[in-house]
Amino acid sequence: MRQYVFQPAGEAENDAIHAGLRAYNRKFVPDTGDLSLAVKDADGRVVGGCDAFRMGELAFVDVLWVAEDCRGTGLGGCILDQVEAAAARQGARRVELNTFSFQAPGFYEKRGYRRVGALEPAVGEYGHFFYAKELCAVELPHIDHGRPFDWGRASADYARWRDIYPPEFFRPLTERGLCGPGRKVLDLGTGTGVLPRALYRQGARFTGVDPAPEQIRQARALANRDGMEIDFRCSAAEDCGFPDGSFDTATACQCFTYFDHARLAPRLHRMLKPGGIFAVLYMAWLPGEDPVAGQSEALILRHNPAWTGCGETRRPIAVPADYGPWFAVEAQEVFDLRVPFTRESWNGRIRACRGVGAALPPEEVEHFDREHRALLAAIAPEEFSVLHYAAVTLLRRRDRAEN
Repeated sequence: MRQYVFQPAGEAENDAIHAGLRAYNRKFVPDTGDLSLAVKDADGRVVGGCDAFRMGELAFVDVLWVAEDCRGTGLGGCILDQVEAAAARQGARRVELNTFSFQAPGFYEKRGYRRVGALEPAVGEYGHFFYAKELCAVELPHIDHGRPFDWGRASADYARWRDIYPPEFFRPLTERGLCGPGRKVLDLGTGTGVLPRALYRQGARFTGVDPAPEQIRQARALANRDGMEIDFRCSAAEDCGFPDGSFDTATACQCFTYFDHARLAPRLHRMLKPGGIFAVLYMAWLPGEDPVAGQSEALILRHNPAWTGCGETRRPIAVPADYGPWFAVEAQEVFDLRVPFTRESWNGRIRACRGVGAALPPEEVEHFDREHRALLAAIAPEEFSVLHYAAVTLLRRRDRAEN
């Protein structure tokens, strides 16, 4: 019979226990990785850090700590951002963690974590909360100089402030009946479902896909609120698996630049019916002609110099060569729109843009918000309009692919 000695575990014993458990886990999930990191100050003192690891597509944060004299400086957010970025690079799609009510539930909720469980009370009067967050950060070399952005972080603002498109914006679709009764429409990069909700009364049956789970949650909530039956699914446009000939029309509003066109073009050709239309829509403010837009844009750039969504001028939508074998350009339009705002709604619209809410840490978003509100109070009346341009391109599906 084996003899055992039970004793308090020291650092070495704790390391052995963790190593043993992780070795056991690797028998079932071989794809694992360590995400732990430590932060030291100029004197070499450890002032923060995180014990975290990854198993397959799941990252788990066991401990995150910041020294008391460094709290409130944004260090905790920086640590978590680095852990999330490292997890995403290793292939993780979700982060899970837990915290007590006297620790940091508000901190995690501000950073996009969703409470998935709770024990209340757990320790004395305090609750024990469990959180999860889907990792949807995108890094594209041709956008924002490769700086990551995550639309899920801006979903609440997006849902509230991005339903700004006037009916004239959709005219190239509505006057052709592309979303009319009897038609099936696939909205790619649907976000919070702005396009299918705006055109729902046209009579089509809409399906919307987006890779950000929080965007899809918001889309479903808004559609349910308004009694709209729209099929929202969490998927990247390039990964859609709908059967051949499923849709009469496909749309992409404000998202065309994010696609992997070489992958999407043949897949979309297959999913559209013969003669199907792919409608690409885009609307942007004109900072060189509208003074409010110009000064708001300048403030974005002061907070996020990497943002490349600036300096817009009127231009048709550029169609990559990847679509040539599969689609033919049927129509292109560029036209001006004046979009009405209040100070509050314009501030929300700007905060919900890629350069602010989807890219900046929450603390920096709050700082931007204060500065932008003060700017608008100084330069804008309570109600005003902002000059935009709209660009719409319609691509018709070729009957057969051309070499």
